[in-house]
Amino acid sequence: AADAGARFVVSCRVERVLVEGGRAAGVEGTYLDADGHQARVVVRAPTVVVAAGALDTPAILLRSQICGPAAGDYLRLHPATAIAGIYDAPQKAWWGAPQTGLSMEFADVQDGYGFLIETSHASPGVTGSAVPWVTGRQHKELMAQGPQTSAFVLLTLNSLFSALTCIPIFLIAKRCFGEKVAVASAWTWALLPYVMYWCTRWVWETSLSALLIALIFLLTLNLETTNGLRPWLFFGLLWGVAALTSPSLLSFLPVSGLWAWYQRSKRGRSSFGGIVLASVIFFACITPWLVRNYRTFGTPVFIRDNFGAELRMGNGPSADGTWMYYLHPTQNTYAMQQYENMGEIAYIAERKRQALEFIKEDPGRFLRLSLKRFVYYWAGAPRSSQIWWLAQVKNSLFLASSVLAFWALGRALRKRIPGAWLFFWLILIYPAVYYVVFPYPRYRHPIEPEIAILGVFLITEAAKRGASAPLSPAGAGHEHE
Repeated sequence: AADAGARFVVSCRVERVLVEGGRAAGVEGTYLDADGHQARVVVRAPTVVVAAGALDTPAILLRSQICGPAAGDYLRLHPATAIAGIYDAPQKAWWGAPQTGLSMEFADVQDGYGFLIETSHASPGVTGSAVPWVTGRQHKELMAQGPQTSAFVLLTLNSLFSALTCIPIFLIAKRCFGEKVAVASAWTWALLPYVMYWCTRWVWETSLSALLIALIFLLTLNLETTNGLRPWLFFGLLWGVAALTSPSLLSFLPVSGLWAWYQRSKRGRSSFGGIVLASVIFFACITPWLVRNYRTFGTPVFIRDNFGAELRMGNGPSADGTWMYYLHPTQNTYAMQQYENMGEIAYIAERKRQALEFIKEDPGRFLRLSLKRFVYYWAGAPRSSQIWWLAQVKNSLFLASSVLAFWALGRALRKRIPGAWLFFWLILIYPAVYYVVFPYPRYRHPIEPEIAILGVFLITEAAKRGASAPLSPAGAGHEHE
């Protein structure tokens, strides 16, 4: 096509097909450069071919209002996570019968949900389409290792993490609010569709982070009354695993440690030896990765430090308080070229410089954006839906859960419920970084177990007050009659 004179427009998102006289006459889209500047693009042509894949082709046809009744329906996805190992000896994973191994051991971990472990047929075509793409050279080098590669597939592992979260939820609620709230909170987590969405639709560490924070929260509560060094050992170990899972979780580390120390000091318990042990275990967990980062990048990098890039995707000339996803290298050709030419460390540093320059030039706008991000974090970011009312309903429910949590937290503090201040510090400290970068619904999920407990506590308190309210005189007379 290029040899015949075709022109290619990259970083351009097609929005609709132009229709004139009942025929396709071209396309209309939006062009985005590396800095997020937009421009409308209209291409006219006598023939239009829509080939945007199984997800985007129906979307374009629907937006263009030229689709049949089946567009967007009947799509069936098979979510899976593939893990491949590269061996010294040739494996020839494309040879022989496909999928010759299958383990059902974990198919029913909890209430019929679990995951399968199975081998995967690895023909070159299938493997080439599934291998992550960063650059052409990287992809070619990885595919060249194909003869030494073998893979297996993990399905719905996040469902296991989500199911296990019911245990610390029950124990936290029982310790702070009583067994009735504990049972209701655990069942709420198990049956809430919102929770099911993240553990079945999102491959990232979202569900594991929620489990880890809940376990750490529970252990922090227990440190107030337990003796010995063993709880401190687990405290350091859990925080080490949490740091390697998602460094953003570490914002709660100082608060949890100080809270445990303060509560123990009020009871006359010493914490020095436990804090030292927990610190040693924590740094023992993360040090190998820090060493690996230094050897790889030639400079100290704390675990997974992409803060500069994240800061830029929330702050810049086109910022509106949401995630400017179109600046991400996977969505922007020019950003990917910069990433490839500069290298990861230099690219992140440059993005950080751009964001800080924007903040210094207009601190007032940055404060307004941060306020919007605060609102979006707790009330839900603007979203679109083919069903006009669905997005508003989802955000309304999202906001309602936040209001319940805040109201419950205030009531718990007034009633001096044990652990109420730990809830307060978690809700205050953990989300703070997202007010600076950008909010996203899954970024609240790690603290959803605690939000769910608070919401159930408030509803239970309201039910108690309703049940204990005395009858009015008129009502009493009616009952007498």
